[in-house]
Amino acid sequence: MMRIILFVVSILAASCQPGEIILTNLEQELIDSFSRVRTEALKQDIEDSCQAYRIQVIDYLVDSIKMARLNDIHRLLETK
Repeated sequence: MMRIILFVVSILAASCQPGEIILTNLEQELIDSFSRVRTEALKQDIEDSCQAYRIQVIDYLVDSIKMARLNDIHRLLETK
């Protein structure tokens, strides 16, 4: 935990200085692991949201297709 705090502080301190920031291998690995964990969490959140949306939309579309087909059947029966 102390490494993470030192890492964050060093990045913040370095951001105030002009010039290019050069990261050590450990810092690069930490950034990669943080971004990987965050990306995976976001992917799961997005997938859950998309799945819920798909269920709602598919139910609505199936219901409207059923209604349209029933209306077509009623019209065909009325014309005969």
